Amino acid sequence: MNWSALASLITAVTAIGALVFTGLSLNATRDQVAVAQARHAVAEQGQFTERYSRAIDQLGRQGAEHLQVRLGGIYALERLVRGSPRDQPTIVEVLAAFIDSTALPKIAPTGLMPVAPEGSPGEVCPNQTSTADIQAALTVIGRRNPTMTVTRRSTYTTRAWATFACPTPISPA
Repeated sequence: MNWSALASLITAVTAIGALVFTGLSLNATRDQVAVAQARHAVAEQGQFTERYSRAIDQLGRQGAEHLQVRLGGIYALERLVRGSPRDQPTIVEVLAAFIDSTALPKIAPTGLMPVAPEGSPGEVCPNQTSTADIQAALTVIGRRNPTMTVTRRSTYTTRAWATFACPTPISPA
């Protein structure tokens, strides 16, 4: 009997067994990583939904005593846009609806919106100033990523109410 040939055969079978075991272990690890990534994505989406719902609740608080709460909701929505660009159109729609429902009844009860002529953004501004929450919502809409698809309503609201915002120029000291 050739002992060296037998030893070589045992070594080869052991190496093949180790390779098969390693391959199976790698497949199992890959499957575990995929499951962990899926769980993470579900948890992340759940956190986003919770934060979105909380921001919407804050936005819905009415009254001067809840101004800071509304501002928190507006800036929370901006943070969500930055963390989830695919949700930008929806969040811009919410902010546009907030502006429409909050400012429109106070400023344009007839349904006509003050829009300045092309190239003269401040000439048709009403004497009223926008509230801090309306101004914050306009600011957030203005800071959005312009390359994202935006719906007709939010584009209309942005153009029309940006005119209304009438930023006050800062005089040099």
